[in-house]
Amino acid sequence: MKKITSLIAFGLIFANIFAFSAVAQAKEKAPKKVPEFGISSVKQMTDEIAEINTAENFITIGKGKNPKKVLTTGTVIIKATETSTQTGTLADLVKGEKVHLWVSKKPGGNKTIQALIITQFLGAKALASQPPVAQFTLSSSQGLENATPSLAVSLSKATTGDVKISYTVSGTASGTTDYSLANGNLIIAAGQTTGIIPLIIANDTVQESEETVIVTLTAVTGATLGAQKIHTYTIKDDDQATGTVGFSTTSSSGAENVSSASFPVTLSVAATQPVLIDYTVSGTATGGGTDFSLSNGTATISAGQTTTNIIANIVDDTTIESAETIIVTLSNPRGATFTSSIVYTYTITDNDNANIGFGSANSAGSEATTSMSIPVTLSTVSTKEAKVNYAVTGTATGSGTDYTLANGTLTIPAGQTTANIAFTIVNDTLDEIDETVILTLSAPIDATLGATAVHTYTIQDNDNPTVQFSSATGSGLESVTPVSIAIAVSAAPAEQVQVTYTVTGTATGGGTDYTLANGTATIAVGQTTTNIPLIIVEDALVDAAETVIVTLSSPTNSTLGSTTVYTYTITDND
Repeated sequence: MKKITSLIAFGLIFANIFAFSAVAQAKEKAPKKVPEFGISSVKQMTDEIAEINTAENFITIGKGKNPKKVLTTGTVIIKATETSTQTGTLADLVKGEKVHLWVSKKPGGNKTIQALIITQFLGAKALASQPPVAQFTLSSSQGLENATPSLAVSLSKATTGDVKISYTVSGTASGTTDYSLANGNLIIAAGQTTGIIPLIIANDTVQESEETVIVTLTAVTGATLGAQKIHTYTIKDDDQATGTVGFSTTSSSGAENVSSASFPVTLSVAATQPVLIDYTVSGTATGGGTDFSLSNGTATISAGQTTTNIIANIVDDTTIESAETIIVTLSNPRGATFTSSIVYTYTITDNDNANIGFGSANSAGSEATTSMSIPVTLSTVSTKEAKVNYAVTGTATGSGTDYTLANGTLTIPAGQTTANIAFTIVNDTLDEIDETVILTLSAPIDATLGATAVHTYTIQDNDNPTVQFSSATGSGLESVTPVSIAIAVSAAPAEQVQVTYTVTGTATGGGTDYTLANGTATIAVGQTTTNIPLIIVEDALVDAAETVIVTLSSPTNSTLGSTTVYTYTITDND
């Protein structure tokens, strides 16, 4: 059986040996048998590595005056350990390491050897005599307080006698309240390869954090300790007080120039273990860095804490757009149950509004124009409906006296740039001064007030009195002076009336026959008449009768009546 085992364990070695044998010289004497491998070679030896040359595929072994240069294929190095056989290269060797050489050829006398190198050499007989290796099957495990853990220790092979393994116990858990296991010994019976260290967990009702039981193998009889000498068992608490979790509020909003928005998730009672809640992101806003950055994910409320925040980064773009929403929906809570508040809506309000205002600051029209519209404009087309309030003041009287228009709100639909504030003018019969209707914009929504937020509309009165001479003619001797030429209005004016007059006729002015130059006559507010003073010159000449003709024109705050020409006749008295 041992011979069969040796042949199987070193089958790979045999394949490489066969390759080396093919290069043996034809005159080489018949090789001898090597019992450990069950195959032939010229010679085998063990010595210390003095030099490694990977470029030329050789090593030098031995020290002193007779070191030996050992040629190899450079690509095949067999490393036989207790449990495996593997291939390697010269780079796997270490200077000072002892190597076993399987010599297949000795060209050039005793100085140069061609060989297969076997490091960490153990023959089949030596392998069989090695003690088993004892170690934990796993380095760690975990379970709830109500679990029954299995701390398995394994042997690399069965033995004919019992194996005794000593261990110590430590960790963050308490040996008096959290588990039962003291320092002790584990016996793996002859013929067996596994033993269990009996760790018993106390299933208490205390809320607590995760705790550990650390078992360390310290000594062994009948085997050797392997590398995996420590096992850490984590006790997970199963006495959590199941709180409720959800959003503390369900909505909020902010301008897009607020760089981040936090959505608080709150737990009703702190837990000793982290509480995990999945969430998905939807809404009318576009994620991925267009309007915001926040992907589906998992929120964690740490042990001992009662809140955490889901944070979205908001993008402050330059696009004029409607308000948009980010909707975060919670799901799949671990360590808590949901409240009713599992959906949070955050509204991003746009800060890239168009300017809104009047196209001009002033306009005017006759009160005979009974319908008037004052345009309000946006500086650019917007994807949002814009609204603005307006207030009405001025010297004119509303509520149907001079006009009809109350305070209100104007709406400019999305995609449009203009809307009108329309009002009605009352065409009365009163003579009155021009009056104003003043419109003032305020409190825009999805727009920003522009420079022209006030517009003044002037209602021009169309009910002026007529102005004319009181009579069309008059006469008198040249000795009668001065002569008053009367001008009258049809009604007392609300504003000062002026009218221009020019002087003509057969008489000679400039102090010859009379004195009166072209001029302007004025009728004050509330008055109905005024006089133009004509000075007559009494000369010693015998003259025919002569005329002074005064003609009215260009009235203000009035209209010309029918008697616009006055003729005064000067009769000679010489």
